Amino acid sequence: MAGLACYVGVILGVPTIGISKDVLCGEFEVPEKVGEVKPLIYGEKTTGYLLLSRKGCRPIVVAPGAQDLG
Repeated sequence: MAGLACYVGVILGVPTIGISKDVLCGEFEVPEKVGEVKPLIYGEKTTGYLLLSRKGCRPIVVAPGAQDLG
C-alpha cells in the first residue's frame, strides 16, 4: 500500500505527498470535470484523492506520504 513518497516520508520522518497517474490500491470513481476531486477508498478509509487537472487527461492520484492506516 505504500508508494515511494510514503517510504521516503517514513525513512526521513517528514511529511510527504505522493502524486501518481496510477492507483496502487483502493476503489474510486473517476472525476469527470476539470478541478473535480473524488476520494480514493481502501477498506473503510479515505487514503487519497483523484484530481482531474486538465481536460482530456487521466486523473492524478494525490495521497499523503505518511499516514496512520492502522
